[in-house]
Amino acid sequence: MPDYDRERRAAREAARAAGKLCRTIRAELLATPQQVEKAGREPVTLADFSSQAVILSQLAAQFPGDAVFAEERGADFEALLSAAQREQILRYVGQGPGRAVSIAEVTDWLDFGRGAQATRAWAVDPIDGTKGFIRGDQFAIAIGLIVDGEAVVSALACPLL
Repeated sequence: MPDYDRERRAAREAARAAGKLCRTIRAELLATPQQVEKAGREPVTLADFSSQAVILSQLAAQFPGDAVFAEERGADFEALLSAAQREQILRYVGQGPGRAVSIAEVTDWLDFGRGAQATRAWAVDPIDGTKGFIRGDQFAIAIGLIVDGEAVVSALACPLL
């Protein structure tokens, strides 16, 4: 049976990076949170898109053949956000690799693994508790790996604890 050490490390590192980024965004935007609504009137923030892009950029680099189930979509990134909001996200996401990132890269990361047929699938909630994030309350970042229908790896970051 595989030990999944590499996947555990990747999930922890991605959750930590997303948590750090969310704290940065929250500190900058808490006074004037920038949110939009998805279908079903669910709120989504710049941090949701940024967090997911950071997580999936790291998973895509290490596990390119894996499937992913994640909340945010590249189409929503392009349709719901203003040009200025997309530019903010590019700036936030680019902080991790220390380089400029493009809209195409962020869109690709947001949609990485979506619809892929694979025995391995990552489940990602870039901000569990978006309404709490908006209010300045607790939120979490959740990442899990499912292999052949069995949960084998999980990481949960609670950046404000």
